[in-house]
Amino acid sequence: NPHLLGQYSTDYAKTLKDVGRLDFDEIAAWIQILTKRFHISKGLFDRWNGIPLEQSLTKKGLKQFVSEHFSRDQKSKMFQTTKMMMFNGTLRLYDFPLPKHSIEVGAATHSPHIQELLTLRANNIAKNIVIVEAPKKSGAHDDFSDAYVRSVWLSVLEMGGEKFVSHGQQGEFRP
Repeated sequence: NPHLLGQYSTDYAKTLKDVGRLDFDEIAAWIQILTKRFHISKGLFDRWNGIPLEQSLTKKGLKQFVSEHFSRDQKSKMFQTTKMMMFNGTLRLYDFPLPKHSIEVGAATHSPHIQELLTLRANNIAKNIVIVEAPKKSGAHDDFSDAYVRSVWLSVLEMGGEKFVSHGQQGEFRP
């Protein structure tokens, strides 16, 4: 993440790769700095660590961030919406930064967030209900993917039915 070392970072954020346990007050201070630089209208956290982070952000006056419990059906709808937007080209991801060894060797590897997305497994539970998660093996994660899907979902909810301007033309967003 370029913000870990950039000018909008905190001393704590620069050490995150070496931290064993997160300090939510420090993370909230970092997010507060980012909200002064970037307009962040909403943020959404899952229930696992979201409540303490939401509390820390609320103390700083950042009430646009909320922690929410997602049902299986909600998570399925979020992932399916994101997948369809990627398939139809409405949504695209940058494959950056590439790992240094892939550039040196010329290997066909991807950036860490793309690699994580490519490892996810989908299990069809019922008609239109899909559970998407990391494979059940050591070292597999789906944290980035979950955060990414929640951010796409918030964007879809914010843009749904509203007018927007894209490529110099006004239109209506339909997820």
